[in-house]
Amino acid sequence: MSVRDRATMSGEFPKSPPGQALRDRLEAGRRIAQSCVTNVFGDSANNAAMATSLGTVLAIGVYEGALLTRPGALGRARFCFRYGAAQVLPSVIWLTKPARTCCEAWRVEAKPLLREVSPRRELKVLGAQTLRSIVAGFLGIAQVMRLVDSSAAAASDYDERVRNGHEPLFETGVQERVVRLAGRESDVTELSVRRFGAHIVPVFEDFSLPSVRRTLAAARTAGSGVDTPFGWHVPDGAYSKMESWGVPPPTVDRDGDGTADYDLSRAAFRVKREWLLPNGPNRRALVVEADSSVGEQALALGAEGADDLTLQECSQGFRLVERLATEQKALQADDAVIRVMLADASRQIRSGGGAAMSLRALVEEHDEADIIIDASAPLIHSIVAWAETTGSGRYLLFKTENSEYYASVRSSLKARGWRVADFEGASTKQRKSLPVLVYEETTEDSVNSIESLLRKNEVNSSMVCALLDSVSGVDELRRLGSRLPPARSVSHVCSAEIYCDCFTRVRHAIRAGTPTQTIQRELDDAFAPH
Repeated sequence: MSVRDRATMSGEFPKSPPGQALRDRLEAGRRIAQSCVTNVFGDSANNAAMATSLGTVLAIGVYEGALLTRPGALGRARFCFRYGAAQVLPSVIWLTKPARTCCEAWRVEAKPLLREVSPRRELKVLGAQTLRSIVAGFLGIAQVMRLVDSSAAAASDYDERVRNGHEPLFETGVQERVVRLAGRESDVTELSVRRFGAHIVPVFEDFSLPSVRRTLAAARTAGSGVDTPFGWHVPDGAYSKMESWGVPPPTVDRDGDGTADYDLSRAAFRVKREWLLPNGPNRRALVVEADSSVGEQALALGAEGADDLTLQECSQGFRLVERLATEQKALQADDAVIRVMLADASRQIRSGGGAAMSLRALVEEHDEADIIIDASAPLIHSIVAWAETTGSGRYLLFKTENSEYYASVRSSLKARGWRVADFEGASTKQRKSLPVLVYEETTEDSVNSIESLLRKNEVNSSMVCALLDSVSGVDELRRLGSRLPPARSVSHVCSAEIYCDCFTRVRHAIRAGTPTQTIQRELDDAFAPH
């Protein structure tokens, strides 16, 4: 983790208590051990076979005791049973506890109880001991092998559950957590986990995607270094389904209406009271965030398009998390639930009849969120802030292969008094003298395109800016600048960084007790055209 990330992490959220890494390792070990025990002793057929084998060993031991004792001796039956039980464990390694030693240990007089053993009877005793040891030996080997296999399987299953978002979060150590509905993938969530570690609880729809795997790696780096559960998996379109949150099937009619009800207090996804953030003096709030930006196209500058996380999914996720927190007693009467949504607020949503309404208006009308972070305005604001440093007279070039992005950026910048021209149609002189924006379909494509321009010296490195989705592109851009002759830096506008800062800004305002309406107004004013 970078110095900046550590500073950010320590600045907003409380530090983990000493020994947190050790506690995480112990908790992971406890869960693996518990799973191992379940695997070993949860198989009824295996338990029956083991009980039969143990019973056989015990019975042979009792028979052996009968061979060694006098018929009719006082306490003979009790001694035979105790003798047989005492031989069970030694039998695994072909040992026998001598009868006289047992008598001395149990303070039983041996002379009236034990008989003189004839050679023929001694052969019977040795035969019983051999048979007992064979049965116990095979039983011991089988159980040891089963234990080894179960241990490996339990560790593998635990690791798989963590990687697939099915393992409940650890409940100790971490104070103040924010639930983040992240859709299929989320660059800003990857950065947030990298900065804030376990204080961000991401909810993903697909844990198999490379970006989500990177988020897991970031969680390990920011945490204890072991595979601790860092997020939760909810399938696409299943945010309102109880089983998505690990709620057991209904079995009890809790409200007396004749039907069995779900018990959310038993859900595998646990919301703890310690997760709540301060919300002014003597108040606390559960913060639930949603990233409705569009995966690899997280700049969200297009006029239309399908969101990664739909408004319906955000709304259902918000409500289910609140219900879980309420049922699990994480919320008290004076606590608040604050819903923060990152989305293209101006995007038009059309009804089946053709009526159009902006996403912001729809959210406000139906109270689907408390605060909306506009996905477009902060990015345009950052582009303008960079362009103004170039002294180009409000004129820039835009290099992209996506006509929708080109039209959207051009329209947005025009509203702020800037002219945008196509890079491919510009002259060599213009390419050298004007600021150049570069945005391709993916972060990797944008970095590669800039490298091509700089290697051919088509643009001035101090006048070019990359529009990036992922923070991985920022790291690659820095490496690119260091290896180009001569070494130089390349400006960038990274949506993940900007959105993460916006989420952080909102949380700081929540901590100060600022009303959500005021937070929304200040957020809009900060990125409005001036």
